[in-house]
Formats: sequence, C-alpha cells, structure tokens
Amino acid sequence: MKRISALILLAVLISACGTRITPTVSDAEMATKVAQILTSMPTATGGAPKELTTPTALLPTIAPTQEKPTSAPTTAPTAAPTQAATQPPAATATIPAATATATKVPPTATVAATKAPTATPVPGDPRTTLGQPTWSDTMANSDNWPTGADAAGFTDIDFQNGVMLLTALKPADGWRMSTADSLTDFYLEETVNTASCSGKDRYGVIFHVPAKENPDQGYLVDFTCDGKYGLRKWDGPDNNTMTALTLWKTNSAIKAGPNQTNRLGVMVTGNKIAIYANGVKLTEVTDIGYKQGFFGVSVAAIDSSKYTINIDRVDYWVQ
Repeated sequence: MKRISALILLAVLISACGTRITPTVSDAEMATKVAQILTSMPTATGGAPKELTTPTALLPTIAPTQEKPTSAPTTAPTAAPTQAATQPPAATATIPAATATATKVPPTATVAATKAPTATPVPGDPRTTLGQPTWSDTMANSDNWPTGADAAGFTDIDFQNGVMLLTALKPADGWRMSTADSLTDFYLEETVNTASCSGKDRYGVIFHVPAKENPDQGYLVDFTCDGKYGLRKWDGPDNNTMTALTLWKTNSAIKAGPNQTNRLGVMVTGNKIAIYANGVKLTEVTDIGYKQGFFGVSVAAIDSSKYTINIDRVDYWVQ
C-alpha cells in the first residue's frame, strides 16, 4: 500500500515539472527515492487521535446545555399553583359537613330551652339574692326530724325517695319541730308538693317557737290547696288563742290545686314578718310577739282525710 502511494506521489512530482524532461530512472533509483519520500511523511499515530478526542472533550459541555430544559419543570410548578388557586381547596369542602353535624340539636337541649322561662329569676327573690343557705335539708334522710306519729296523734312523718311525707292525722293544725338551732332574724323557705289535696287543706311552717320540747307557742304561715295564704300567732293552750295577723287571701303567685310545687318563704327582720310565694313577696306585717325560737313544718287536713304533703327541702339563711 505504501509502495502504491509512493508511486502516485512520484508521478505527480514528475508531472509538475511541466515539459521538463526527466531522465529514465532505474528500479533501484526509484526504490531509493520512494524510501526518501516515505521517511519524510508524518506517521499515522500523530494528529488523528487529537481530532477524535476533541469532540469527546466537548460532550460534557453539551450535556448540561441540553439539560437546561430542566427550566421547563420550573415553569410547570408556577402554573400549577395558579391553577389550584382558582379551585376551592379540598379541605373547604369538608367544612359544611362538619357544620351540618354541629347543628343537630339533641332532644334534651330542646327540653332545656322550653324550661328556660321557668328558671327566670324573680326580682327580689331572697333565694337568688342571699347566696348560699346557712342550713339546708334536702330530705335525703331523717337526721333533722323525728319520724313516725307524734304522741298526741296529730301528724306522722315518713321518708321515701328523698322526700319527707308529712301527714295530717286530724282535721286540725299539727306541726313537727326540726333539730336545727334557734333563730332570730332569718329567711326560711320550704319547698312543698301539694300532692292530692282539696279546698282548705293547708301546709306551712311554724317559727319563733320558744321551747322545742314543748312547742305550744309561735307563728304559723300556711298556704291552702285553693291558693290562699295566712299568717297567725299561736299563744298556746293556756290562753287557747290563735290570732290572725293576716286574713286568708288569694294570690296568683301561689300555684293552686293538687300536685303543685310551691316555695313558701318567711323573712323575719326585727319585729317585721314578710311572706313569700315562689320568690314573690305577698305581704309584710309588724308584730311585737315572739322574738326568737325554733322552727318546724306544719300540715292540716281540713277538707281531706289524712292529707299528706311531700316536702322536697327546707333551707334557711341567717341575717
């Protein structure tokens, strides 16, 4: 191959001489000239590798340039929030469902709402203005009262289901004394259910009784089944005098009739006695009789046989 190339080169050289006449060359001389030409040509291991490695060296610079389309994802996230902002977020869609659940009012809440007007405080109601009672009995037991029938056969006391059952055994006023201390100025309140009653059947409290063991004197405040109230002073069997300090009067603050619950209250301040029904002041009188003493609960079966009241609680506030 080298020989052919040399011959071609030699022919070119000879033709380049134009019309110059070249003497005939022998084979030996020709071989010598070819050898000279070949020795002066560059070898095949010189520049070719440099040309091949140059593109190879440029490839790393091309790759990053072509990877710049990574800027395209940069624009994609920008477009994504813009598109999402035009649509309600998924969490917002769940809010109405939660609100709808919260608006379901249980039946008990409806019942409480209907009872709210009943719970509205009465202006001037001592129970709401005096704070916590000094003494309370919720009738959970008989610790503060004697039980059974009294010796004279006027009344009987029993306790059932957190209620005192006070029964009138005769068609006359009868009372039972509490074991509480003697009082001077106070507000006393008895909560009573009238149960089965009729007409002038009455219930109430006795207070400022001088002697607890012999309760023959004191003041009586009563409500009747037909909605009347009265204040009387009992001077005992020696005088056999029951003085009416008020006439029997009707007042709408007293819930009349059977199975009604009333709060009967008495406020004593010095020689003044005020009567309350369910927080409403009914009247106030002045008397210079008994100044202090013990208290109890009373009942009278005037129009019924063995009239029984249910006493839910008794409280008092010392002034």
